[in-house]
Amino acid sequence: MGNGKSRQLPLLWNPKTGETREAPISNSRLIDDSIINRVGAAIIPQKMNSKQVSYQTKIAGPIQYAEKPYGEVSTVRQEEASAGESRRVLTISITNTEATAETVALFDGLGHVKRMANIAVPKAGVTFDGTFGADTYTVLQELGKMVALKFKGIKFQAFTSAGAKADTYFTAGSFRSAVADPLQYNLDNPYESFTDLVGQNSFNTNIRQNDQYRFLMTPTSAWIVTLPTATAVTITATVDSYEGSFGMVRFTK
Repeated sequence: MGNGKSRQLPLLWNPKTGETREAPISNSRLIDDSIINRVGAAIIPQKMNSKQVSYQTKIAGPIQYAEKPYGEVSTVRQEEASAGESRRVLTISITNTEATAETVALFDGLGHVKRMANIAVPKAGVTFDGTFGADTYTVLQELGKMVALKFKGIKFQAFTSAGAKADTYFTAGSFRSAVADPLQYNLDNPYESFTDLVGQNSFNTNIRQNDQYRFLMTPTSAWIVTLPTATAVTITATVDSYEGSFGMVRFTK
């Protein structure tokens, strides 16, 4: 409640399991926080979101309330990775040797982006390489079905399909960060402006980099890449956090 006093909530918390359940209020009066702290009970700050509870004692990390598929209320524990965890870097190389410009959707776990943007399966002349080798396209699609990834920073390197440095991709191709709303059948897919990304790599005309790029990849989102004929692009993106068993796990360095 503030001013060093709190009021009992109709909840009972088990510090060993982190679970809560409804319980009758035994004392409706305001209680001094010092008394609550002495008995090891939890105090929920009034300004805190009601669905995220951070206990002061006897617990590691915050507890969040969650609702099960049929409406039952439960709790989940959110934990961070150890200080030794490093950010992961994903590298995706795409080459287009088709006679026409081609568009591909990366990740898009549930296929909503492809469906709304009318993007077909990559043709034989569109090949992939990168972190997962020749399976990069397939693995990214599988990752898109399984977890959420938060990206922080992205870099583009453009080439000809033969591997020579060239900026054709930046003048005739495109990159979009797409989010699908399957309920309203809407697709939000803003373009990345390559002209704004010259920066410190201005002496390398085939490189564009955006350290301020932020994007949360989920099963209903994707990267849409359009490549002109006879071009290639290598995308390097940093994964800042990923959705693990206990919510988003952030890499610490």
